Parts: sequence; structure tokens; C-alpha cells
Amino acid sequence: GRGDCGFESHQAPKKMDWSEYLENTKNRKPTPLLIAALSEIPRNGVALDIGIGAGVDTRAIAAHGLIVDAVDPSPEVVAYISAHSDGLPIHVFQTGIENFSIIENQYDLIFAWYSLPFIKNEEKYMTVLERIRSGLKNEGHFLASVFGEDEPYVKESGLTRIKKEKLVEIFKDFEIKTIKEIKDTHADAAGNIKDWHRIVIHARKP
Repeated sequence: GRGDCGFESHQAPKKMDWSEYLENTKNRKPTPLLIAALSEIPRNGVALDIGIGAGVDTRAIAAHGLIVDAVDPSPEVVAYISAHSDGLPIHVFQTGIENFSIIENQYDLIFAWYSLPFIKNEEKYMTVLERIRSGLKNEGHFLASVFGEDEPYVKESGLTRIKKEKLVEIFKDFEIKTIKEIKDTHADAAGNIKDWHRIVIHARKP
């Protein structure tokens, strides 16, 4: 997942290029929900990381013992993680997740932190969610942070949003270990203070 995205605030927002974004996020700690979930996942498994960012979470997944397929459309991001994989088993694919072939019953973990909203087409977004469902092995875990309807950046930049109820419906036959709808205000990766509306999910395939 991308971690903290460089989203804009409403008051003279700072904007970043990819090099600034990577510099600002490379030293953050891995996502706590991910670290907690990894304790439930076999160390010899396979993971899909959708949206690499600075690779903090990608490396944490690989360091747990998982082989990671890491997908990101940005050439800057792909070059960065390729140079900072620390010898871990990370296979990098420069493409959008909507164009990546998710093999059925392949993954013990699929992780998508602030990345799915960048599929700027609702139909493709829903298709990817269905492919995530089928791509997980039995007892596989899906962790994601996505945007709800009131997320300002969705309205400003055309990103895709989803209702909590729809997300629950899509994964209704999974064990929903965590589902939180969060509205708060805090800084993005560029230091802009902004409102957020996000939905965090951790679901386990039966």
C-alpha cells in the first residue's frame, strides 16, 4: 500500500512530485494493522501488495517471510523499491492493478493501503475487488484502506470511493476481522492538514 498519500488540503496545499513523496514517507513505521495481521499468516506464503509507495509495508511483508508481488504504475516508485528491496523476495510489476492478472487462489495476503481509489473507474474498481476475492487462498487475508463518499480528494481529483455497506456486502462471506469508517483531520505526506474519510477493512477468506 502507498501509506500516507500526498493529498491536497483546501488552503494553498503543497504539492509533491514522486521523489519528494518517497523522501517524506520512506522512514515511516509499517502500518500497525498489517503488522498485527502478519502474525496470523504463514511465513512461507505469497502476498500481493497493491501500490508500493516507498516500500515500507512491502519490505515488512517480505521480511515476515512472504514472497511479494508488488504492483505500482509509477516508474519512479518501481525504480525506488527495486533499489531498496534489501535483498528480500519482492517481485515488482510496473502496471496498474486493473491491468495486472491476479491468479485465482494464489495469495495468502492481499494488501492495498490507499491505492485502490486510484482506479479512476467504478466498474474497474469493483472488478478488481472481485478479483481480489478470488485471488486469495482459503484463509487468506485482505487488508485495505479506501475512501468513503465524503473524502475531499475524491471530489477534487476524480478518485473512486465506496460505501462501507458495499464493501461489507462484497466480502459478506468472509470473516470481517476489522471494519472501521473513519472521519478525521490530520496531515498528509506533504504536511497539508486536511479532512479524511476512509474505510479500513481486514477480511479473512473462509
